[in-house]
Amino acid sequence: MTFDVNPDDSMKKISEHVCSKTKVPVQDQVLLMGSKVLKPQRRLSSYGIDKEKTIHFTLKVVKPSDEEVPLTLMESGDEGQQHQV
Repeated sequence: MTFDVNPDDSMKKISEHVCSKTKVPVQDQVLLMGSKVLKPQRRLSSYGIDKEKTIHFTLKVVKPSDEEVPLTLMESGDEGQQHQV
């Protein structure tokens, strides 16, 4: 996903924008640049983020439960094969 930002935008604002596109709640997101977790209260400029930088989006790990949940992996490409894990 690509979007225009201002260097003075907070990481929280970026998370809110990601939420509007993905429907993943802000509190469940982790934004990373390299191996560094980007904190919500800091600004893009404080991380040296400028044009054409890539911020990686992932989800927070949730507390495991005893309940078994089926997981299916989808291969990319035209085949879209599914694998039960």
